Amino acid sequence: MPRTLFLSRLIGLHCILVALSRITRKQATLESVTGVLRDPSMMFVLGGIMLVAGVAMVLAHNVWSQGALAVIVTLVGWMTLIKSLFFLFLPPELEARLFLRQLHYQELFYVYGAISLVLGVYRPMADSSQDHISQFLSEARKRGCLACSSTHRLDSLRVPVRMRRPAATR
Repeated sequence: MPRTLFLSRLIGLHCILVALSRITRKQATLESVTGVLRDPSMMFVLGGIMLVAGVAMVLAHNVWSQGALAVIVTLVGWMTLIKSLFFLFLPPELEARLFLRQLHYQELFYVYGAISLVLGVYRPMADSSQDHISQFLSEARKRGCLACSSTHRLDSLRVPVRMRRPAATR
């Protein structure tokens, strides 16, 4: 879980800062993205950097359970890896057509920025709710029984389990 929290904070902060930067400088962002997508050498460098980040995230955090936050971090790692492979193996013309035209990047610019911002803001909210749950459970263990409010400890309770013997075969 510490790795999930660290990666979620890293991804969340990155998403917030990049989204704010893009939203406040729309024209410069559109020109930069268009220029990068049309330059094969920049796509290769960007694909290589993203490949390292994606592989590192997939190897370090391939968790498909343990809550929504862990799954989101894993999905971001896999999406980064897949996107890096697109950048490395697709021709620049196809990449530019896919990312600019098919995904309607210019028309949906603010929608993509909002998605990035929401993803970045979700992380602290999920983190704080996880902290509240952990804090509640920790306090509940200290207090004792939640059902009857008595002072006995949960660890000391023994619940008898009756085992049925299998029916005798004839």
